[in-house]
Amino acid sequence: MLFALSLTGPGSDFLWGFLKPLSALMFVNYFIMNLLAKEYSQYDEEYELRMKLAGEKFPTVKVPAAPRPMIRRPQFAH
Repeated sequence: MLFALSLTGPGSDFLWGFLKPLSALMFVNYFIMNLLAKEYSQYDEEYELRMKLAGEKFPTVKVPAAPRPMIRRPQFAH
């Protein structure tokens, strides 16, 4: 942001010099997000399909929890 401000002169040039880099960054962000939107939706659909297939092939079976080993904590002398 300071770099953008350093490119501007005093007066009305300030606003124009500040908005040019900001608008360029916003346009690039918008363009990239539009390109990736289709990929995001396709990935989400494929992921849901894979999770459904994994759930059908391997039904969930509850396994009893194994007893945890007892951890001895050090005792300090008073």
